[in-house]
Amino acid sequence: MKAKELKLMRKRLGAVDKVDDPLKLLDCDDKSLAQFVESNKTVGINVRLAYQSSADLGAPGNSTTTLLQQCLDLFEQNMGDLYLNSSWGLNMEEKREELQHKKARFLLVSDENGSSTDPAPSDTDLAAFVHFRFCYDDDDDPEYVVLYVYEIQVNERYRRLGLGSRLMAVLESIALQLDLAKVMLTVFHKNTAALEFYRNKLSYIIDQDSPSQHGEAAEYEILSKTPKPNEQ
Repeated sequence: MKAKELKLMRKRLGAVDKVDDPLKLLDCDDKSLAQFVESNKTVGINVRLAYQSSADLGAPGNSTTTLLQQCLDLFEQNMGDLYLNSSWGLNMEEKREELQHKKARFLLVSDENGSSTDPAPSDTDLAAFVHFRFCYDDDDDPEYVVLYVYEIQVNERYRRLGLGSRLMAVLESIALQLDLAKVMLTVFHKNTAALEFYRNKLSYIIDQDSPSQHGEAAEYEILSKTPKPNEQ
């Protein structure tokens, strides 16, 4: 990439990073957001969607410090075995640091039934969370500014209710509003259910930067999708 193009991309990323609350980019008519605003009576839950930055989520002395631990616990519950059985291993302190990274952003889903009026989920009603960031598609040879999904975890009690699909739809709407090239994420090969979900249900493809596209053996695939207006 030419120096001028790289400079423009850095400027673009800088502008995106200044967005305070990405949910505010979506108006009330946005289909993906409306699914969270309206009660989901068909499955008996009424979920609330909230945004938090990493500074808000785990600030020392903040009530949301407990929420950070809940996110870590949910990650370990859902992904612990996959990480333990991989070459990456499971290091919860590294995961904590990852969630507290200055660029980390979060969507938090809580069950409104019986929950508090606090804008963030309480210590008992966290149904799901997403950790995402705005970044380059590739650190070594960047071409695009993208929305990268680091984690999407759903509490076992709230699975098979469509929360994962709804959350991904919101992320794609955010990427669309910011005119980002892609939504990207990483999935273990062994996580066959997740691969099927992203590829068959949500139409994600193996990204050009995925190791398999360069003849490299790896335990994971990098998937991506270009958000389109008619999908929102």
